[in-house]
Amino acid sequence: MDTRFLGLDNLAGTLGLASHKTFQTYYESALKDRETLGLNIEGFEWADPQIDFDYEFLEGQGYLSAMATYVDLYSDPLPRGRKVQLKKYTGSIPRQKWVEVYGEEDYRKELIEANKAATLGALRGEIPEKSIREYLWNRLFDRMKQFPDRHSASVTYQVGQMKFKRELKLTAANNPGGLQDVTYKSHIPEANITKQSWYTVDASGNVTYVETVDPIQILMEKIYDLKTDMYRGYSNVTVEMENATYLRLMKHPKVLQRIGFAGERTLSLSNQKDQAAAQKAGWEKILTNGIDYAKTFIQTAIGADNFIVHTNIVGQETFNTTSKNFDVAPISPYAEDVILVRPSGIIGQIYNVAPVRPDTSAIFGDIFGGKGIIEYIYDKDNRTQKWKSELTCLAVPTVPKKMFYYEIGGTAAAGDTYTVVTNPTGNPSTSGYYEKQSDGTYVASTDTTVDSSKTYYTKD
Repeated sequence: MDTRFLGLDNLAGTLGLASHKTFQTYYESALKDRETLGLNIEGFEWADPQIDFDYEFLEGQGYLSAMATYVDLYSDPLPRGRKVQLKKYTGSIPRQKWVEVYGEEDYRKELIEANKAATLGALRGEIPEKSIREYLWNRLFDRMKQFPDRHSASVTYQVGQMKFKRELKLTAANNPGGLQDVTYKSHIPEANITKQSWYTVDASGNVTYVETVDPIQILMEKIYDLKTDMYRGYSNVTVEMENATYLRLMKHPKVLQRIGFAGERTLSLSNQKDQAAAQKAGWEKILTNGIDYAKTFIQTAIGADNFIVHTNIVGQETFNTTSKNFDVAPISPYAEDVILVRPSGIIGQIYNVAPVRPDTSAIFGDIFGGKGIIEYIYDKDNRTQKWKSELTCLAVPTVPKKMFYYEIGGTAAAGDTYTVVTNPTGNPSTSGYYEKQSDGTYVASTDTTVDSSKTYYTKD
């Protein structure tokens, strides 16, 4: 048996990964597919690698084509040159890294497990070397899969942040142990951001809807304006939002009314009682046909060519000072209560910087199509193995003037509570009565008369 098994002093060498070529072959066959596992870069594509850390791009200004000039048979019009108006945007590209270090304590634990593997292999009639080698391959995979997984999660996060928050801000919450209070901004004009309150959300997550707002009408008119604007508009429109935003939008009374009215032609929009009945009918339609029924209805009603609801989450590690371990918590790449209206297709580039590769004596592999690398380093003096990766990239929207936002949520006063009305009387819709929904949210009642089968609430 190879004596290196006894000390696990050089895992890469033990498994024959002793050069760039052999390691690259291993990565391509075992790990490359993980680069796209859970990756969400909808609307973005990778740019070609570049040398420096600054990106730049040009965005054309909208223009209208002027008519030709009418002249007599023997005359020419006044000659014109055409000046193309382009706006230049620039920024810097951040580097992300991941490092795994294994020392003597790790070796001894693995040596114990390797010996167990050899013993189990012997019971199955296998030679010890085969069992140990199989165990080591599995351990290597468990180590190495973290690298594409982590970079994929980071790219997904920054694409989501750039699209929905219009910036990537590094904080203690999303980048512990790294850069803090550094912001990489997009170039979305402030004029493209509409702030409206379609509902409020209190500290407990309870939603109170603003019933005078009609989300379907607002989005429909915006998309119609874009499709008919020959100067800055576009014909194919995509609408995006985060999952929690969609669920709140779906339950908006005006949305439920429209779904209900579409299915119940006998209801009257001008009758307050019928509006309440339409909300109920709309909710029953969703319960009967599923959430995708509401999604399809909204997309058709507003005239969007694509309607995307994001459900991706990524993990973020935080060191636990009590357990001395790293706790992994889920974090959403997207912002809640934000709706993005944009051109369909590619709206951004993931600018990246080509890594400087070590010499041919090093053991390393290219990741993400040569945009990053993983390098294996063995310290003979300290008998430690280090796996180190780097990927320098930033997702940047490249059509900022064509991206429009609706920030639709508000935060209710902390501690909002509701009390049951013991003897409801009069007109619930004008008495400030609320009705509790199945998901725990409270919606202002639209009943014009008291329904004895319902429980009404008032906000404290």
